[in-house]
Amino acid sequence: MSAVEPPLPEYTVRVSARARRVRLRVDAGGLTVVVPRGFDVRRVGAIVRERRAWALKALEGMSARTEALAELRAQPLPSYIDLPATGERIAVTYRPTGSTGVRATETRDGVLSLAGSVHDDAACREALRRWLTRAASARLVPLTATLARQHGLRHGRVEVRSQRRRWGSCSAAGVIRLNRTLLLMPPELARYVVLHELVHTLRMDHSPAYWAELERREPHARMLARRMHDAWRSLPGWAQDE
Repeated sequence: MSAVEPPLPEYTVRVSARARRVRLRVDAGGLTVVVPRGFDVRRVGAIVRERRAWALKALEGMSARTEALAELRAQPLPSYIDLPATGERIAVTYRPTGSTGVRATETRDGVLSLAGSVHDDAACREALRRWLTRAASARLVPLTATLARQHGLRHGRVEVRSQRRRWGSCSAAGVIRLNRTLLLMPPELARYVVLHELVHTLRMDHSPAYWAELERREPHARMLARRMHDAWRSLPGWAQDE
């Protein structure tokens, strides 16, 4: 008597005009199979079956991450914010006013003042994240320019934003995009990510030749890359995107 085959994990199929091959992706929404336009979707089931072990492990990991994120987001609002990347500590104050919404403003004496409907926890967190984008841009853009100059690399404009799935990216035109939460990382990790993207201006891949270029500039690159896998766990709850 043959063993009963376990059911496949649930998945959705997304057709992408940019895809060149079939790709399985797991995120908070579950398992997605991305296929190129014109691909025979009747073959997807067999592909998921072939990669069932990977998919189940990835889904299990995403479930654990979702639970961990929920615990982080339940943290109370901060009375101060540490910026490890630059060694700063910024005090945070909350001032209720009759205004709707919440506005975060850095004062001249280095205090981050939140004013408005500060009883609204979600509005405060959103205001803190908006401030983080501004603060990270003011600090990470100069860091990128400094590292580029030190290592003889050239790049296009630098953008700092919220990036749910990436710590950074580099386009073919040399435009570098950095995750605002790098400001909340230890300095060696923030520096590593910036340098990682700068080296992509030389090679747009992760080939051995790319890693050789990166390790020539940062000998501990692979160790730092491993540390980045779980770096999100060190982020404060308010900085975690909803």
